[in-house]
Amino acid sequence: MIRTSLIVAMADNRAIGLEGGMPWHISADLRYFKQVTMGAPVIMGRKTYESIGCALPGRANIVVTRNTDFAAIDADVVHDVAAGLRKARAIAEIEGGD
Repeated sequence: MIRTSLIVAMADNRAIGLEGGMPWHISADLRYFKQVTMGAPVIMGRKTYESIGCALPGRANIVVTRNTDFAAIDADVVHDVAAGLRKARAIAEIEGGD
């Protein structure tokens, strides 16, 4: 069975972003995210993908957006979370992830 993990960064006021970026920068959090996700598919929203500016290296990147015209040359694009989960599981099965 493929293991699914959810990592969410949220401020006390429930904010997940600020002016196109994160409302904070905590190096230990970023290192933890990299450690947990390296080699595994990562699902993110379009705005997160755009704020990063490119796909995260060492991981299959899946971008969820309702915008059917959106395209990314370095990530798979899906149009709902369920499709993103199906894509991530398929990639993990092919690549032997857990």
